[in-house]
Amino acid sequence: MAFRAEQIGATVKELYFDKDAEKRISEICQSLEEERGKFDRAIVVLTADLDRVEISGDEIVRTNFNGHIREATATIKFKELQEAGHNPVIIAAGGKIYDQGEDAPVLSEVMKEEFIKKYKIPEKSIVTEPCSIDTSQNAKFSSQILNALGFEDREMTLITNSFHLDRATTLFERHF
Repeated sequence: MAFRAEQIGATVKELYFDKDAEKRISEICQSLEEERGKFDRAIVVLTADLDRVEISGDEIVRTNFNGHIREATATIKFKELQEAGHNPVIIAAGGKIYDQGEDAPVLSEVMKEEFIKKYKIPEKSIVTEPCSIDTSQNAKFSSQILNALGFEDREMTLITNSFHLDRATTLFERHF
């Protein structure tokens, strides 16, 4: 008996991949030129596991505990760095929520709103990477943003879940 595989329907990447992602990231990087060198520490927080949200009218209610842990961890690191005299930047990395259509919220934008409203982090200290759909793209696009901000030779802090850390670290080392 011969095995035959065939693709049925669209893959996740075909459904959710932002076909203009490279162009959008390039535009974001260009818009950050004035910010180059202003920040001396970077915190990249991945938005994975934030895809469980409820949308009620104009309100987005996050229901995933892991997302709150990542935000709180990034906030603690941000405030520690500030108290030590540094000027940190947070890069929230993640694209649209799966399975919620074209009008789905962008995860990094949802996270940015939480940082501003809930944790009182200044908007000027947060950059969003709104195009990625997986960890590899998180690493690639966030690295481009980090380079645009002048972090080519500097360390950054990566925040994700413990089970995701090895994969994320490997991909960020490859791209950054």
